Amino acid sequence: MINLLPLLLIFFNLLSCGNVTNPSHSEIIEKHHEIIFQQIDPKLDGLVKIDSVSWIPLLPINLPNRMIEIPGIFSVTIQNNSNEVIWIRYDLRFFDDEGFLVDDFIPFGQPVIVAPRIEHALNGDFFVRSANIDQAMRMAMMQFAARIKLQD
Repeated sequence: MINLLPLLLIFFNLLSCGNVTNPSHSEIIEKHHEIIFQQIDPKLDGLVKIDSVSWIPLLPINLPNRMIEIPGIFSVTIQNNSNEVIWIRYDLRFFDDEGFLVDDFIPFGQPVIVAPRIEHALNGDFFVRSANIDQAMRMAMMQFAARIKLQD
């Protein structure tokens, strides 16, 4: 009987929790991405492709100044079909499910230099900070905004 006591306690604890599949009653928000070319050298028009974008926000961190920080990881594939070395500068813009900007993150290590006729995998981390916790928790879209030019 003593061995069953912990199991009974766990059972009654789960029974009292209600809906254990979604205990926070949070919505599951589908994640999207968008690629925009803010600036591209006319000689490279149609020769540079950006695709295979993925991003995963991780668990939020409460900061001492009533802000929330959400770390995450992202991955993008850049394909340079030109015969020139290109430089890419980019930023990651995060929007909530209503289309409002949550944060704009500019990663370190730029510009990204891509050799001619190469497919380059770009992987990195991001941090989204916001004072509006509800808005940050409803992030729905990451916009990859690229500026592409020929090497100087």
